[in-house]
Amino acid sequence: YSNAKTYDGPDGSMTWFWENLDLDGWSVYHMNYDYNSENKRTFMAANAITGFLQRSDEVRKWAFGVMDLIGTEETVLEIKGIWLFRGDGPQCLKDANDDANWYTWKKLCGPGMPASDEAKAQIFAYWTEENELEGKPIQDSKVFK
Repeated sequence: YSNAKTYDGPDGSMTWFWENLDLDGWSVYHMNYDYNSENKRTFMAANAITGFLQRSDEVRKWAFGVMDLIGTEETVLEIKGIWLFRGDGPQCLKDANDDANWYTWKKLCGPGMPASDEAKAQIFAYWTEENELEGKPIQDSKVFK
């Protein structure tokens, strides 16, 4: 992912990801911060993401995630992300970092739930876009690996 020349196409990292992902042992979840209305300043919301990732270090062997700060100070700044977990959910992250309980988690794929084309497109966008996400500008993006 980090050293890939391209994300899509036959040699892309996301193509490799979908060809090798074991959905019986791994799951992918979308996260959305429950208190986005309180995000007033870009630098403060970006610091909240950095702190969240620092407090999540305990699960580094079992998780990968990308968190984005999207929107503007004039509208709404939203903290969202997509995470890959060993097992069937974000419980390991919640156990390691209490702040994970401040997010709503939605399963996109994993044990008992194959990845739909819509889920694949959403995961691709969150993990690869650098300028715009969900029609909103990306103010900051951080990778947990």
